[in-house]
Amino acid sequence: MGEVTHAKLVKVASEWMAGKASLIATEIATTQEVPDVIAWGNDGVCTVIECKVSRSDYLRESKKVHHVEGRAMGDYRWYMAPEGLLKPSDIPKGFGLLEYKVGRYPRGYCVRRKVEAPLRRVGEASRCEEKKVLISIAWRSMSAASTLKLVWMGEKEPEDG
Repeated sequence: MGEVTHAKLVKVASEWMAGKASLIATEIATTQEVPDVIAWGNDGVCTVIECKVSRSDYLRESKKVHHVEGRAMGDYRWYMAPEGLLKPSDIPKGFGLLEYKVGRYPRGYCVRRKVEAPLRRVGEASRCEEKKVLISIAWRSMSAASTLKLVWMGEKEPEDG
């Protein structure tokens, strides 16, 4: 079956969000937090997914400063990991767990909600960080040399020029 890579999980997480969000971006480095996937719905609800392929990576993540209450982005926050890597008891309050499972599925895999992510009450500091990411996305999208990976899920893709 082969080892699951971080890049593969980020791609899967983006695809999972595609039916749920209008704007999806991956690995935007503009703030203290660099979410693997960040997405916004038409209603302005923000979802963050952190992809983990090892327990050591997960344990490092849990110690990062943006996990302090009120500083982490996202109305909903998820961890995505290969099946069995994380247990529901590993997942901190305020996060959900998505499991990636390879098998005989139409796409060759499925994503299961192992722990449901609750709606978080985010503070002004969180909203400010989210705005920084949105501004960065806007600036990057205007650059012809941009390597930004975006998925537009609105009624139509923005027109050039």
